[in-house]
Amino acid sequence: MVTTPTRWPPKLRRALSHPPEVCHVENLALEDRRWRDHFHASPEYELIHVLKGRARIEYRGSAFDVAAGDTFVIPSGKQHRDVPLAGSAYRVFYVFFLWPAGRELLESGLRLTGDAPAGLKAHVGWLVRELEEECAAPDSGAEDRVHLALLEVILEMARYTRAPALDRGGAEEAVATRRRRAAARRAYEYLAAHYAEPVQLFSLAAAVGVTPFYVCRALSLECGASMTEILAARRIDAAKELLRNPDLLVKEIAARVGLPDAGYFAKVFRRYVGLSPTQYRCRVFGDEPRR
Repeated sequence: MVTTPTRWPPKLRRALSHPPEVCHVENLALEDRRWRDHFHASPEYELIHVLKGRARIEYRGSAFDVAAGDTFVIPSGKQHRDVPLAGSAYRVFYVFFLWPAGRELLESGLRLTGDAPAGLKAHVGWLVRELEEECAAPDSGAEDRVHLALLEVILEMARYTRAPALDRGGAEEAVATRRRRAAARRAYEYLAAHYAEPVQLFSLAAAVGVTPFYVCRALSLECGASMTEILAARRIDAAKELLRNPDLLVKEIAARVGLPDAGYFAKVFRRYVGLSPTQYRCRVFGDEPRR
């Protein structure tokens, strides 16, 4: 059964009263000199995940260095410039968003840079990639999942930024690990059994008996993948088997594996297999299939 705290800290309660709203996302190589040579600001908050290279983010009066795998938030209206370090091809994934209710949570600065735990950086990286995947998803529920994915990234960063140093005993750590592994196993088994259905994060969390945030973290840490990636891999494996039947249309196969939009199914299939469904079928049969 999913449990909810009866009392939230006031700052967090105010922030969660109105979740963040994604305005747009961009995957950019910052080669334009204007970002380096001139201070600039955005009316939205900027969540930035570094995909490649190293840079120095300069504010008026302070600065910090970032590298591939780092994630940070630049407050709304904050004057800054992005200065790639010499010889570094700097590429980032931007999420521009609005969150008036979360101002207190964001203004002090959220960063996973420098010596932040590598496992935590990897986990947040998985969540950012899932957010990017959801932005491209064609179904009607994708927009809600994008906002939820952004909230998960921010809360994970906030937890790290504000966490005191913890000295857990061995027994307590072992219990937490066993609980997380059990949740990840139940979630994985659920996804494997229900891949042909329109699985949502909330339904998965309810089936496992934990919160959406917890199940995302458990899958990332124990399986090294997000819910979206696990679902996609299971669907592609099932599609490969169905493509061996020449009497099935590709659009029928797409519907059977839970991706009823044939164009989106073909895009996902190519990303994972390197071939379109029709090309894969040709390779299986060694000639041109009938369908």
